Amino acid sequence: MVRYHTLLALRELGRRAQFLDGQLARLDKLITPLVTARAPGLLSLFGVGPDTAAMLLIAAGDNPGRLRSNRDFLEWHLDEVFKASLEHAGARRL
Repeated sequence: MVRYHTLLALRELGRRAQFLDGQLARLDKLITPLVTARAPGLLSLFGVGPDTAAMLLIAAGDNPGRLRSNRDFLEWHLDEVFKASLEHAGARRL
């Protein structure tokens, strides 16, 4: 009985992984036109792909002066990574 339920759970996990892979592929196709419409020159910069460009647009919001330098972006990004790692660990930031 345990073997049956284990196989059932693995099958469902496999289906979920396939669904998420398909969803990711669809979203990847959608992000490029959205970024291009908002900031056409951003994708032409060396090393800036659709994901990075979207992250920059989200970080800047309606205030592009918010990210005046690489350091400003790095500080924002590290803060976001730090918050995410705390949430993943189940901790709360003071």
